[in-house]
Amino acid sequence: QKAKSILENLYSEVKDKIDLSMVPYIQATLANVIFPHDEEKAWKYWNMGHEYFTVNRLNSSLAVEYFNMGWTLVTNKKLDKLDSILGLWQKHIGNGENTFHYQYVKAASEILNGKLSSGLTRIRLLETYFDGSSMWEWKKLYEWVSRQKIKPSSKKTYAYRSKVIEFICLNEKITHSLKIPGKFTSLDLLLEGWSKAITTNRLLDSNLIEDYFNDYERQEEFKNTLQIWDITCSDFSIISSYASGKPVVINLLGSPEIYINNRKLTSRDWKSRKALEILIYILIKSWRHKKAVDKHELLLDLWAPTSDRMESARMVRNNMMTRLRKIFVECKVDMLPKRPDDILFNWESGNYYLDIENFSKSIKDAKALLKKNQKEAARLKLESALSLVRGDLAEGFEGFYLESDRAYFSSLKHDADEMLGSI
Repeated sequence: QKAKSILENLYSEVKDKIDLSMVPYIQATLANVIFPHDEEKAWKYWNMGHEYFTVNRLNSSLAVEYFNMGWTLVTNKKLDKLDSILGLWQKHIGNGENTFHYQYVKAASEILNGKLSSGLTRIRLLETYFDGSSMWEWKKLYEWVSRQKIKPSSKKTYAYRSKVIEFICLNEKITHSLKIPGKFTSLDLLLEGWSKAITTNRLLDSNLIEDYFNDYERQEEFKNTLQIWDITCSDFSIISSYASGKPVVINLLGSPEIYINNRKLTSRDWKSRKALEILIYILIKSWRHKKAVDKHELLLDLWAPTSDRMESARMVRNNMMTRLRKIFVECKVDMLPKRPDDILFNWESGNYYLDIENFSKSIKDAKALLKKNQKEAARLKLESALSLVRGDLAEGFEGFYLESDRAYFSSLKHDADEMLGSI
């Protein structure tokens, strides 16, 4: 009501003056503000502004007018008028249907019309062109979608993204009360990393950008966008665990190093070397496919007990798992949730950094960049990857469960050395 009053007073003052250039802009804005209170009057103002923009071929102003009224119609559930606006948009704006804002309104229109699959697919396609701009529009869209009749898991995801983007726009920390979706996508991890960078050290892990954007040029464009926010992008695989911003940092390329909240764990934390070996086993067995490890299989591989020692070995294993869970208790998300028959490291949480993941991905990315003849980008990737290698995989530990992965990483390092030498 206050905004309506201010705009109407401004309109009254401006329309009687000699310079009338601002009048249609105020009319178009006023139309959206008063629409819920006086629809007839709103359309009167909107049509006056629309006529001015059309006659004077002010296409950028027309596009803004279509978008704002389109979203007003979405939030007021005026489907018949919404179709008309989309039609005018296509008629008056060349290639208007290919723009972000048209697709934005079209997605909402499809969801309102009950075409949920089509609307949500259109949003996912829009996300592939996410470039860090129009953040408040993204916030509004995600918030609106989270209130529609969609799957509960999808509601949580869209509500989460809306709040994280709001925190980004307001330069505020993510609150602990924010409900975290069950599954994080590369977009969720990028948004969360962006939010943390704003409120902490102004550093963002470049790997988050590379995970989301496949194209190298788009990665660089996004990094340039972040400079506006005074955010620097760094490869966290080659800087300290403190800067990585991850509560759990695990380095296995050499003698195992584990950090919890930037503190390096020592023998005092593990109490027993076997507890550390169990963690290494779980990670090695599951890092590729992110699947659970069978408890009985772990028992046989690490203890190989005879039938008469099976029960005592099982008790030792359970005690070691209890100790492991206590080590991770400082993390806000349970990294080793209790399960009846198997053990699953909480890969979906995104609360960890694992050097072997980064190493493997960097080599893969470098190969792809070399195929595109992007040698400088490939060189940086290779140098970053090789800086992670401090020795053999899980150096100091032995077991047949390590053999294939140890050979794999040794081969990857050999490939990286050869590629770097060829550049």
